[in-house]
Amino acid sequence: DDIASSGNKKGGNITGIKCIKAFKKSCSVLRSLQTLLINQPSFGPKDRIDEWKKEIADILCKSPHKMTVGVLGNTGAGKSSLLNALLDEASVLPTSGSRGCTAAVVELRFNSELEEANEDGLEVPCYRGDIEFISLEEWKSELKVLLDECSTQENTIYEEKTIRGPRRKLDPQTAAVVTAAWAKIDQVYGKGKMARFSKKSSADVFDQLANDSRVKKLLTPDKSLNLQYNIISVCEGHVVPASKNAKLLTSSVQDMNACLRRSKKRWAYGFRSSINSYVYRKGNGNEPQTWPLIRKVVLYGPWACLLTGACLVDLPGVRDANVSRAKVSKRYLQHCNHIWIVAPIRRAVDDGTAKELLGEQFKRRLLMDGQYGNISFICTQTDDCETTEIMRDHSDVAKSVPGRWERMTELLGKISDLESEISKLDQEEEALKEGLKYAKRIVSARNKALSKLEKGAGPDSKGISEAREDLEVARGEKDEFSQKLSAWAEENTAQLGKMHAECEMGQRKLKTICALVRNEYSTECLQRDFRDGLKEL
Repeated sequence: DDIASSGNKKGGNITGIKCIKAFKKSCSVLRSLQTLLINQPSFGPKDRIDEWKKEIADILCKSPHKMTVGVLGNTGAGKSSLLNALLDEASVLPTSGSRGCTAAVVELRFNSELEEANEDGLEVPCYRGDIEFISLEEWKSELKVLLDECSTQENTIYEEKTIRGPRRKLDPQTAAVVTAAWAKIDQVYGKGKMARFSKKSSADVFDQLANDSRVKKLLTPDKSLNLQYNIISVCEGHVVPASKNAKLLTSSVQDMNACLRRSKKRWAYGFRSSINSYVYRKGNGNEPQTWPLIRKVVLYGPWACLLTGACLVDLPGVRDANVSRAKVSKRYLQHCNHIWIVAPIRRAVDDGTAKELLGEQFKRRLLMDGQYGNISFICTQTDDCETTEIMRDHSDVAKSVPGRWERMTELLGKISDLESEISKLDQEEEALKEGLKYAKRIVSARNKALSKLEKGAGPDSKGISEAREDLEVARGEKDEFSQKLSAWAEENTAQLGKMHAECEMGQRKLKTICALVRNEYSTECLQRDFRDGLKEL
């Protein structure tokens, strides 16, 4: 209890990490004492030993609070980028600016093997992933249901044209169910697979798909391991547990030496490459996918933010165009005791995520269970802001803090003045450059004219003399522009650089304040919408 209460004192995450380490050491001591009492019955009176053993068992049953946090949001909201930042990783989880990457539910946990020393000094993996698949029988049962949904009353597979496109014959509701089932089978066996089974017997199609060698291999566990489900483990990077390097891996990247940083980066990249083919969508999605057959994925790494027992769960986009991925997220929500809803701040207020992704039924259950307060909204991409737009739309929020609006207008005025001065100097420089460029063209043209005259007439002709004089005049004008440009650069380059730096600094300061103003506005709106939703329930 003393250890648990100290976790709330000053020190934040560092104190929490110390608490969890102290707790583990205490448990180790208690287990040693428990073994001693069991093996040495003469250590004391039997009733006293039984009492001690019971107390030890009661204490060992206590454990630090485990928190499972589900991270939800629309496809492209930045969930994986947010988690990478929290884990202090460059890209253990894949990110994409054009499509949803997360396909299967991914649990992220701290790799406790790194801090548990073993007597043999054997190395343990820095990163480990356990991919657990559903059983073959479970898939066969689901496959039968999916094929039934894709079959006519005569138990033959629909033709693709009857469920899609302008020649669709099914009503919209039935077509949606058939399309979803059709898509999942195509995801597992490859795009276009179902189209090749059009008008064939659903029983024959089931026999062929259920006996697919690739699927059977994925879903059949090794008999020698006596496991209910097939589990594929992926490991990357090895260190001696509880060693100096193992401890440094769980600290900040800045605390590591250059060699260990490079190794960690290489291991993380290799780990991501190894799990990609199982957990995330392959290529453009046309080839057979693995993720629909996965029961659970657990990734372990040297992530200090999870050291105290928290588990972060990266869920597929809830409004993903892929129905199967969206269903996976909603089904997994019941296992989370806290939910983070992620949305880009530009769309957070109007996104509708809070109202739509949970669904009325789930929100009512949260309300009845007293867990409605276990939802947090996280706005991403807050650094993407237009200062003038925010000042125009949210001046009332900015003025709510004394002196802030005045500071914003002051910064904007300075930036405008600097931009005007910079623009004026840029125009002067551009005029001199254009003049020099024109002078060079004149010199080149007169040089060519002189050469042409010299080829067709004698060197002493009157025309050649005039051409030479014209060339010298042009060269003089070119030199004059060149000197003016050099003098201008010598006088203004340093000043221009200083003005650019001041303008950039002012923009950063203004952008920071504007981002804060928009954050306050978005926070207020989200809280109001959430309260309104609660009142509706």
